[in-house]
Amino acid sequence: MKKIFISAAAAVSLFALSLGIAACGGADDSSDDKGTLYSIQAPAGSDIYTITGLPGGAYEGDTVTFTVTLTDPENSALLGVSADDDELTAGANGSYTFTMPADAVTISVDARAFSEVLSDGGVTFDGGNVTTIAKGADDDWYWDDDNNMVYCHTFDIGLDWGNYTTSLSRNCEIISSDQSVIPDEAISYVPANYGNGNMFHGIEVRIDTNKINPGSTWLEMYFQSDNSSSDNGKICVKITVSAQGSVVETEKWTETVVFTLNPGIDTETLYFHFRDNDYAASLDSEQDQYFYAGDYTVEDNTVTLTIEYVQGHEYSISVGFNDGTGNSLVLGENVVNGGAYQEDILTFERTGVTIEITVFNELWQP
Repeated sequence: MKKIFISAAAAVSLFALSLGIAACGGADDSSDDKGTLYSIQAPAGSDIYTITGLPGGAYEGDTVTFTVTLTDPENSALLGVSADDDELTAGANGSYTFTMPADAVTISVDARAFSEVLSDGGVTFDGGNVTTIAKGADDDWYWDDDNNMVYCHTFDIGLDWGNYTTSLSRNCEIISSDQSVIPDEAISYVPANYGNGNMFHGIEVRIDTNKINPGSTWLEMYFQSDNSSSDNGKICVKITVSAQGSVVETEKWTETVVFTLNPGIDTETLYFHFRDNDYAASLDSEQDQYFYAGDYTVEDNTVTLTIEYVQGHEYSISVGFNDGTGNSLVLGENVVNGGAYQEDILTFERTGVTIEITVFNELWQP
């Protein structure tokens, strides 16, 4: 076997080379050292949402990504997520991203669960309101500040604050939980006096149907009187927006209505007209129902008919002659059975009963 001899000088050179390689590797290791690991403080546990993927700390300049998921997305909303004072924007699948500063960071989540509130503090969501809206529907309309006609869907809000309500407080607010469905800019409201002079007893909430999109959202409505800080209440309702041109199905009922006629009324040309005052163009219910001779039964001095109605809707009633005269008869205010009846307005309170109304042999005068 051939032996190889290394001189002392060569040995020293190899040793120096090995030291150089070792020194070079140590520099690479130190360049991978990112310095201080700063802590990331997560919010306290919540029943409304969960956070996944959030580390307990990160180095300056690191990109931190985490996800916030609502436990019950149908009945809650994620209103905001922030890293310290910086509001974060949601990415795909509820992910949030921020760049780690040279300091500790606290994550904050503003999430809210919603539950239905239809009456509070003298503020009442009318039972006839339709909570499903078709995008672009011309259910109602109003003139805006620029004198343009705006198609809208309306909700009637009743107020029971006595006879002192002449204006609303600046603290009134209506918030939509999902801005992509009903943005705040699509919402407005006006006082309604319902014929009570300068004092109002209701509020009409308007939703611009050209500014909304299919989906579901919660409307949280808070109203306060300028006359008294104790006159205030909050309403919370879930609103569904359907696709443009769609028809909203409503649950409909039928009820028997009996009209008691004063003697001398000719039933051959007599007609009965029911108009749904809460009708919306996007509903599958009828706005007007007419009953002519042959559509109802006559026995002695009574007329019996059956109408279809939407529960909670108000119906105005008129009785007249289909003889070209246009004459209408006066209805009595004295008969109510299973409904509320006042000033020719009928609201059904329960099913399975007969509504009785008196018809006088007097011509109605405007």
